[in-house]
Amino acid sequence: MYLRLFNIKEGNVRVGVFCDSKASAVKAAVSLYRQVKSVSVFFFGINNAEIGPELDELGFECKFHSSADGDFNNKCKVWFQENEITSVILFTEKIISEALYDSFEVYNIHPSKLPSYKGLNALKRAYDDNCCVIAATIHRVNHDVDGGDIKAQITHEANLQFNYSMWERVSFIQKVYLTLLWLAYVEKGGDFPSELELDINVLFERFVKEIGYD
Repeated sequence: MYLRLFNIKEGNVRVGVFCDSKASAVKAAVSLYRQVKSVSVFFFGINNAEIGPELDELGFECKFHSSADGDFNNKCKVWFQENEITSVILFTEKIISEALYDSFEVYNIHPSKLPSYKGLNALKRAYDDNCCVIAATIHRVNHDVDGGDIKAQITHEANLQFNYSMWERVSFIQKVYLTLLWLAYVEKGGDFPSELELDINVLFERFVKEIGYD
């Protein structure tokens, strides 16, 4: 288990991340948001402790566990509660338990325009079906897999010349955008935003150009 704690600035946004991947989208979104806002990230990782040093450099507070530990949902719950987290975003294909979604506002970004393509491998299934749009949805997580309340969706027309690698790139950009919306929601409360504020949107558009997709 890898654990590192940092001093937290008073009054800033505090969010929880549950992730079993390299966390590319959340790292990009938080890095953009921090250019204008203060964000403290509590990162609970599953089977990905190798990214710990990189997250340390970003100032994330990290705790890692193995999926072989069948109690990781409850351990994650306790850790988030100890750190006064109220909203959590998932970057995982694992099915989490009610220990998390009954204790926090838990959100997931699904790579399709729900309710289409629920379940695993949604992006690849849409690509294989020659779907006309590349889409992503952020929704609340509950007992119904990919069936919680939809908060925001984003779509891009699928160019017929796009290979699957391009679909993955567009999907990554969409995940960054929806993560930024979630961060804004946690910061301000109220209704889930439908678009980014101007200062964040300018940074996001610059980011999109820098990674080679406009």
